[in-house]
Amino acid sequence: MVLPKITDFSPATRLDVSNLKIPENIQLADETFYIPQKVDLLLGCELFFEFIKADKIRLNDSRLILQDTCFGYIVTGSTEPNSQINNATSHCFLSRGMDTLDKTLRSFWEIENVTCDSSPISEELNYCNEHYEKTHY
Repeated sequence: MVLPKITDFSPATRLDVSNLKIPENIQLADETFYIPQKVDLLLGCELFFEFIKADKIRLNDSRLILQDTCFGYIVTGSTEPNSQINNATSHCFLSRGMDTLDKTLRSFWEIENVTCDSSPISEELNYCNEHYEKTHY
């Protein structure tokens, strides 16, 4: 399915990466991962794991991980301590995309829905229907 917009910018806010020590030999898939920007492509899980490689590196004392992929290393994990994570923001972030998808699919099915004309049958049409039922099995 092709959608005009996958979701809001990711990450939701600019991340402070001043204390991250990314090894010099690591080639990131997205050098500007910490800047909010549009999501260009969403991979389904049937393809996602085809791109993941075995190597992963935990950064500093953070909960961030560098995960190797065929595109380069991706940065994954949490940037905030558990107590500071705003679950409502995450929930809204996910719900908004699903709400848009739901509206799009609903519009599609409403357009495709064929309704019967419920206007009364004329006497002539009624006579023809009765005649057909009496003369055909």
